[in-house]
Amino acid sequence: MAPSRTLLTAVALLGAIAQAAGVSGTAVGFAIGTTGGGNARSAAPSDISQLTGWLTKKLHGSQDNCTDCKCCIPSSNSCGSSVQNAIDLDSSSWCGSYPTTTCTYDKAAIDGMHFASNKSIVGVCSTGVIRGKGLRLVNGVSKVIIQNVHITELNPWYI
Repeated sequence: MAPSRTLLTAVALLGAIAQAAGVSGTAVGFAIGTTGGGNARSAAPSDISQLTGWLTKKLHGSQDNCTDCKCCIPSSNSCGSSVQNAIDLDSSSWCGSYPTTTCTYDKAAIDGMHFASNKSIVGVCSTGVIRGKGLRLVNGVSKVIIQNVHITELNPWYI
């Protein structure tokens, strides 16, 4: 009888954890009416292995590195090419007339993951971390909730 009770308690606990991962609070100001994923079910891992996979997914290095690529030394950088420089993308004229140099950077961090409307991404406690790639919300995307998520390791040594 005790093993059955333990199993039921564990199943109930998993359900509570899944519920706890939902969006909390109420949108105010310009965000009033934002629903994120609306009434969609939150996802809960099926086992510890899946949970570990979700929490440790690192996207930096998931695409090639750009080696010997164009960078520039912005006027805010008074220490030369050995400190924080700017990546000079072909689609940008950001570097303009600044002195040029070469650099190596992780391509995964250049373009964020495209996000569609009516979605929520909610981190639980301190485990909501996306490493090596940001989020991109463009072309009329609306009603998105991003809560308690830390985005890091996006070529931190470059502008």
